Amino acid sequence: MSSMAGGSGLKGSGYQQLNVPRMGQQGQDIWQQLYKGSQGGIGSSLQGLSDLANGGEAQFTALEAPARRQFQQDQGAIASRFSGMGSGARRSSGHQNAQNAAGLDLAERLQGQRLGLQQNAWRQLLGIHSDLMSNPTHESILVPQKKKWWETLGEGIGGIGGQVAGTASGFGLGKHIFGG
Repeated sequence: MSSMAGGSGLKGSGYQQLNVPRMGQQGQDIWQQLYKGSQGGIGSSLQGLSDLANGGEAQFTALEAPARRQFQQDQGAIASRFSGMGSGARRSSGHQNAQNAAGLDLAERLQGQRLGLQQNAWRQLLGIHSDLMSNPTHESILVPQKKKWWETLGEGIGGIGGQVAGTASGFGLGKHIFGG
């Protein structure tokens, strides 16, 4: 573990507050990457997750590209089906209705997937945040401050006086010496 860091005295308490690392340097580096969102590795993954949670159009465009290509193929299949029905069938309301229904179906599916991805991304981000906040990198502890030599001088004299009084009373001299 790293050495103790950050000492601040608590005025008048006789204690000093120290911040002690709770994890090794590697753990602290990982925590910093996650929490601060640095680019590359974990940080860029978190950025992508954050973009999904916030409805970032670039992520959704990339994710929806295969469905849009499939939709274009489906439109071609619908057009071919109506072309086989004779001249003018592709200009009919049936053809238009089929194309519109396919477009509406695609839009509904993509919107449902977007909402699902956003909700999942928010859950993941909140879980990561909760994990980070429940595992602090440092812990504060109180350590008694060392007293100055003159502060301990009075304690020593007081202790000697108590010992003399105790010894004197043990010999029955306490009344004579201390007036008791």
